[in-house]
Amino acid sequence: MLNIDRKVKRRISFIAKLTALIVHVIINSYSFVVGVFGIASITYGALLIYQPAAYLVCGGSLIFHSWYMAKFIATQKGVK
Repeated sequence: MLNIDRKVKRRISFIAKLTALIVHVIINSYSFVVGVFGIASITYGALLIYQPAAYLVCGGSLIFHSWYMAKFIATQKGVK
């Protein structure tokens, strides 16, 4: 009986870890797609107003994203 309980616990643990991984991947890919569409929409809106502004908006967004990600990575602690 004790062996069956350990096997069941291992299976439940495996299923929980697999589910967490799948949810993590879906959320990250969804966030990326939403971010790309958001920047594309803002850039297109600037393009409709004044064409060179689209380059400035897109470039500024990329610079801000690079700075923010560098700051985020630099402040992480204990990540392997």
